[in-house]
Amino acid sequence: MDSTRFPAFWRNNAVVWVVIGLFGMALRAALYEAPYSIVALTLTLDTLAYAYTGVLHLCFQKLTIPAGRIWVVVLIACIAGLVAGLGQMQAAEIVRVVTNSFYREGYNVPFATVLFYGLIVTGWTIAYFWLAANAAVQSERLRSAEAQTAALRAELQRLQTQLDPHFLFNALNAIATEIPEDAGAAVDMTHAAADVLRDRMYNGSQILWSLADEIDHLRDYLRLQYLRYDKRLDYRLECDDAVLDRQVPRFMLQELVENAIKYGQRGADGRLLVDLSARLVGDALEISVRNCGRLRPEPGTTGAPAGGLGLVNLKRRLDIHYPDRHRFEIRHSDGFVVAVLRIEGIPCFA
Repeated sequence: MDSTRFPAFWRNNAVVWVVIGLFGMALRAALYEAPYSIVALTLTLDTLAYAYTGVLHLCFQKLTIPAGRIWVVVLIACIAGLVAGLGQMQAAEIVRVVTNSFYREGYNVPFATVLFYGLIVTGWTIAYFWLAANAAVQSERLRSAEAQTAALRAELQRLQTQLDPHFLFNALNAIATEIPEDAGAAVDMTHAAADVLRDRMYNGSQILWSLADEIDHLRDYLRLQYLRYDKRLDYRLECDDAVLDRQVPRFMLQELVENAIKYGQRGADGRLLVDLSARLVGDALEISVRNCGRLRPEPGTTGAPAGGLGLVNLKRRLDIHYPDRHRFEIRHSDGFVVAVLRIEGIPCFA
């Protein structure tokens, strides 16, 4: 049946009483001589029991029991079982009179119906409260998880847009500085900045995109930086074709490259080299960004590498997207500073 017309409780309760009815028929076969008596008693008593437990369900829905008051549940269960047993005993007597039923010789057990249905309804009531309490706990956990998910999504949106004013401020300052000296370069920088901002404005609510889209965005960003630094920035982007379809957080690589440009060391000719590579290492995506220079420890630390808002932002986003499934480190190697990021699996939030 359609679950909207026949809710889960009533459907499951019907199954329970069908099973109990089959068990009851087996017991009654040992007590009664006539098969029609067995069928009549089973249909009547178990239908009444189903209706009675349905009434209990409607009453229990409006009942609030303080946490830890198990004795209240046991008391309610015992009362419900006693009422059910006595009521079913009266109903059984009426059915036996109407159908002229007789016990088998030596099998007239006093209060058998009271014990049978009393114990079953008592157990049914305890199970009902236990299942209801368990469902309430699961529902609360689900609500808590949904609230936490919503909070994390909001934080991701905030982190994603947090760098926009910072980037725009730098870009506009660079363009303004360039206008008096080289108007043509200023125009090129304006177009490059527009390309970068277009990526941020369109589908702004999108948290993930493919690594190929990230690389395309990064090319626009590096073109702007190339013009900003008077064409003294050399950069290379190398990505395996196998990783281009992987979903990654938007603008993740820009934060790595921006940090490399900001803290990178220029050579004697004033040029700066930035290399980026992306490849598969097993099932993990490994991204490395390399620039000339040495690690610059934060003031007051004992060797922790420097990093601004971008790296703090990136680390937090990685914690949310890849909990316990990422590794990020910055190290010095042969005259270069190398930032290595390894992420496993798919991001938690899309």
